[in-house]
Amino acid sequence: MFHFPPNLKSKPTIIVWEVKDLGVIIVGFMIAFYFLLSRRFVLPSAFVTTYAIMTIRINEYTIMNGVINALNFFILEPQEYDWDNEESLPKEKTVKPKKKPKTRKKKPKPSNVDLAVKKKDREKMIRIGFAAAALFLTTLAGGIMFYMEKRAEAADQLLNELNISFANTDFIEYGKDPVDLRSLVIDANGQVDSDPKSIDSSKLDSYVVHFTVSGITDYGEEVTKTYQKTIEVKDTQTPIIELGSETVILSVDQEYDILSNIKSIYDPVDGELVRSETLDLGTYMITGSADTHKEGTYSITVDACDLNGKLSTEIFFVEVRK
Repeated sequence: MFHFPPNLKSKPTIIVWEVKDLGVIIVGFMIAFYFLLSRRFVLPSAFVTTYAIMTIRINEYTIMNGVINALNFFILEPQEYDWDNEESLPKEKTVKPKKKPKTRKKKPKPSNVDLAVKKKDREKMIRIGFAAAALFLTTLAGGIMFYMEKRAEAADQLLNELNISFANTDFIEYGKDPVDLRSLVIDANGQVDSDPKSIDSSKLDSYVVHFTVSGITDYGEEVTKTYQKTIEVKDTQTPIIELGSETVILSVDQEYDILSNIKSIYDPVDGELVRSETLDLGTYMITGSADTHKEGTYSITVDACDLNGKLSTEIFFVEVRK
């Protein structure tokens, strides 16, 4: 059985930390490194490092004790002093009883050994303070560098993953309505946008379009990749000529109107075309005739031209018999 003196005040320490503080520091660093590696969050590491510095114990005294004492002295429990103004007090003649002289005990002067020990302790405390500050700054700088490196790696990784798959075409069909350019995107890994957002399909022209695909990293940073594509508005549809029959059979002297064999002539976008003696934009022209008073076979040609100059031709025959 061991007996300890009742006035033993020294606390159990390991290296320069009290045992409970060292336990808090170890657990804190484990949690801090978890947040640093998995969540890329550096503040817990800084807090634990600061706590480790503040709890360094030298001769039963820590930096945290000094901070707490300073707060108590200057803020929480400020010292107050009252000075009596002797001139303002009325003077009265009083007979002071004689007091027995007090004998003051002289405090023993510290020996040179004690002074040397205190000086050595102060120097040791200063060295440990500088070392702790260096440790804190190094940990903080390392954490920030690690955070920035992981953030850059996440941005590069996301940039490589962003992609767009386009439809296998470089043109838009001529039409009347604006075309949303995102309709040309088949698949994309990210949020897709385009500049411009749409194209007027009623104007035959070539457009340079910038497609962007973007995403957000685990660090909340937006990453964007840009694709450039040239889109052309083309008219690939020719006018449509609908005939009643490819061959019209008539009797001699039978009355006949060539237009009766033409059902309609129109463009899929521009609509109905009008008849003209010359073939111009948006018109159609009929070439040839049939002499119904004379037996024979006659060729009739119908040419059509839409507003963009696309041409169509159809031929039908008129056969006159007895």
